[in-house]
Amino acid sequence: MTTVHLTLSLDQAYAVDRACDLYARIGLGQLNEIAMLVSFGEIRNADGRMATGELRDNIKALMIRAKGLLGHSAHGSFEIGHALVPVGFKRAFEIKKVLEKSLAMHRNTDPEFRGVNYDGLSQTLRYTDDPMPVAEVKVESMTHQESDETEEIRELQAVLSDWNDLVKAIGSPTNGGAIGYATALRADAERYRWLRDPLSGAEEVIYYSRGDYGKGIFSGTLLDAAIDTAREKA
Repeated sequence: MTTVHLTLSLDQAYAVDRACDLYARIGLGQLNEIAMLVSFGEIRNADGRMATGELRDNIKALMIRAKGLLGHSAHGSFEIGHALVPVGFKRAFEIKKVLEKSLAMHRNTDPEFRGVNYDGLSQTLRYTDDPMPVAEVKVESMTHQESDETEEIRELQAVLSDWNDLVKAIGSPTNGGAIGYATALRADAERYRWLRDPLSGAEEVIYYSRGDYGKGIFSGTLLDAAIDTAREKA
């Protein structure tokens, strides 16, 4: 048997995970996923701007119409095990299940909340006769260059901390545009620190439900709002 071994960074692995997820969903007829990418600002206008509310609504309506032309209701689609779903989409689903579990276990081996991303690919979730996919996250010793880069990140974080203290000392964010911008930067820094805190419970906040298929991750202002709400409740 011929196999393929692919070495990826974590960021690349997350991209493959999302790509497999999106490909499988499109194959099930979940064209609304495209509208969601537009709503979250991941797909933008040709000039780089986020879509307006009206444009987001129009694209959502367009995707619902496209689903209808394919015979699906607005909220309906095939299940992954349906006989009419081509095997390529089922392969993408199986690869995603294996890869997302490996990434989840790398982040936290014993989370308080275990989402479906920890399920992996059990025999009850197999929909192809392919060999079982294998994914493994390996942590290797840092090279000299990586060590230097890590130190640079620490130095930048220290500078950002000093900047945050300065903004706090200046006072109200309404006292000029520059101060308002600085205060916004401080808010982003606090959100970042909260995300990095292993006791923050971030995994229960940054994901949204996608029904039986699993969870997606918020982005942009939606992510900011989810984090801010969780921090207020803490």
